[in-house]
Amino acid sequence: MTSDPSAPDAWNRNLSQALRAIRHSRQLSALDVARRMGLPRRSYAFFEAGGGRMNIERIMSFAHVTDSDPYAIVASVMIGAPELAVRTADNKLMTAFTILLQEFNTDVGDDIGRLETRAAISAFSGAFSSLADAAAAHRKNSSRDWLAERAPKLGKLGRGGKR
Repeated sequence: MTSDPSAPDAWNRNLSQALRAIRHSRQLSALDVARRMGLPRRSYAFFEAGGGRMNIERIMSFAHVTDSDPYAIVASVMIGAPELAVRTADNKLMTAFTILLQEFNTDVGDDIGRLETRAAISAFSGAFSSLADAAAAHRKNSSRDWLAERAPKLGKLGRGGKR
């Protein structure tokens, strides 16, 4: 990746990496996705390779047929982090954020322009810190881990069912 994630060649590379990673995570072939999108295989291959200009309509179509998050795909390209698109494909985190941003815009209107940048930074930092804590708690307390830790104890029951 180049040092400037906003350079068009970096966008194309990031888009290609995001699309391919999502397709692979969904265990779909390029032909499967092309058919679902109603595209010839070669056109899809050009799109997935990051060829041409970024096409929002195709990104939306791709996200629809792969059940992924179109807003995360675009954001991942813009910030130079194609892995974000895969990480949020299932929980649609960027779609949720975009919906909330749209509602905020509607509710606050022109007053948005009066907000101090540091207030937004503080609010977003707090929100992201809270989300990071929730993700860490989930990782620590997942039911799979809980079962893996406790299931072996089932065989250690003594006589009469007592430990």
